[in-house]
Amino acid sequence: MIEISVKGLDDVLDALDRLGQDELMDAARPGLKKGIELIRGDAQANCPVDTGELREKIKTRIKKTDDAMVGEVYSGAPHGIYVEMGTGPKGNRSHAGTNPEWQAEVTYRPDGWVYPTKDGEFRFTRGMPARPFLYPAFKANEAKAQEMVAKAVIRHVEGG
Repeated sequence: MIEISVKGLDDVLDALDRLGQDELMDAARPGLKKGIELIRGDAQANCPVDTGELREKIKTRIKKTDDAMVGEVYSGAPHGIYVEMGTGPKGNRSHAGTNPEWQAEVTYRPDGWVYPTKDGEFRFTRGMPARPFLYPAFKANEAKAQEMVAKAVIRHVEGG
């Protein structure tokens, strides 16, 4: 038989019960900020780079409503979603590492298409495979980010 005891846990749980919703969210904010910055750093490190615009435009934000606070890591580059999820038939065949919820929402053009280049020529493409960088960064750091939020709340409750 293994027995584990955590000293002071009852005090922490009592203190959490006394916190109001706003105070709890305020207590969690520093940990949430650290957590999404961790995810952002990983996304930037694993982001495919051509011009660097995509990497530079990986941003974070915290949204607070009446009953929730959500940390987001997102790409502000217009082409970010195409890199993350792929395009055309090639993208449709390469979902490994992408967000399963997004997979259900994305539709792919079933054939190739022609597009103009900067030098006035035309090129044919069947799209590009997915090169996910946001979702893998989230999955790799999800537990650490949650731990950062929990530690921030506990520090607040303990008065530190």
